[in-house]
Amino acid sequence: MEEVVPGDLVVIRPGERLPVDGEVTQGNSSINQAPVTGESVPVEKAPGDEVFAGTVNGEGALQVRTTRAVGDRTSIGWSRWLRRRRHNRRRRNASRNNSNGCSCPWC
Repeated sequence: MEEVVPGDLVVIRPGERLPVDGEVTQGNSSINQAPVTGESVPVEKAPGDEVFAGTVNGEGALQVRTTRAVGDRTSIGWSRWLRRRRHNRRRRNASRNNSNGCSCPWC
């Protein structure tokens, strides 16, 4: 997948995880976007709709035109955002803890 560039066409079979961000050019299917967006209900996709790397194709085959290079995938951006958020939360929580073990902000 490393050689995929924007504009390439990729066929996604039923049940496969999408390897790239792109736009559906052929086919209809439902996409489980929970791994990327957290949305619990699969979303119907048709030609012209945007799809994201890391999501899972449902029952239909799709042809997708890639819109980003492999390193620019949406899922990579989400994972970086989540790592930063978790790191900042740990730092914030560590600074709130004082010697008596209380974690409330006014102690």
